[in-house]
Amino acid sequence: MDLEIPPGQVVCFERLVAVTRSDALDQDPGAEARTSSTSRVASAGAAWSPITRRPGQAAALRRGRDRWDEARSRPRFAIYHLNGAANPADERVSIGARALTGDDYLGHVFWDTEIYLLPFYILTWPEAARALLMYRFHTLDAARAKAVRLGWRGALYAWESADTGAEACPEQVIVRIARSSMCLAAGWSSTSAPMSPTPSGNTGCDRG
Repeated sequence: MDLEIPPGQVVCFERLVAVTRSDALDQDPGAEARTSSTSRVASAGAAWSPITRRPGQAAALRRGRDRWDEARSRPRFAIYHLNGAANPADERVSIGARALTGDDYLGHVFWDTEIYLLPFYILTWPEAARALLMYRFHTLDAARAKAVRLGWRGALYAWESADTGAEACPEQVIVRIARSSMCLAAGWSSTSAPMSPTPSGNTGCDRG
């Protein structure tokens, strides 16, 4: 593209980026990326509206409006990131250690998701909570294979998990806390909020 710009003239460029996944070849993110910025803002607003109206989140957001001080703005900021990171429509993905704030840890999923994030979704967004647990269900075969490889029964989830659930972290730095975290997450979900069971009803926390 060639442009002739007079000296002193201000020019603004808008960059559109479309991202897709290798296992979703039927999707065309470019079509949506090429829509006008006004349409995208309206679409985003429509998507966020029912989320922020959920009882638990609405109360927290109202408290944050009373006074815009540091103590009240931090929960609002955290809620915003939690809402943006979850995708209840796709149970093949989870939330990485840095969520959408950076590429550290290569987007890998740690036990932190179930320990620190899942309780929030159970109370405020059960659909998102179920999708996070279903991600672990879909990666259960990899967890069982890892346990067998180490001579154990049951399932041992990856310390760093990606799309297949295979271990993405060097074995020498892995600790057993990963397995107990997934079992604790399954326990939370079964006692805190009603959610549909997995297809087989198996959380992967076999007793070994």
